[in-house]
Amino acid sequence: MSERTGNSKTTWIIIAVVAIVVMLFAGLLPLPGQKDNVTPHVQPSPPGTQPQVEAP
Repeated sequence: MSERTGNSKTTWIIIAVVAIVVMLFAGLLPLPGQKDNVTPHVQPSPPGTQPQVEAP
């Protein structure tokens, strides 16, 4: 009987590890439709603060 209990524990441990890995990958992936409007990492400067570049 202890053999069945150990096998059952091993099965649940494997299921738990797989579930954790799936949740981690799901947390890293973007939500559906989120790829369309990706926000830039750098915020744009306020108007009038960008340097004016003149041709030589």
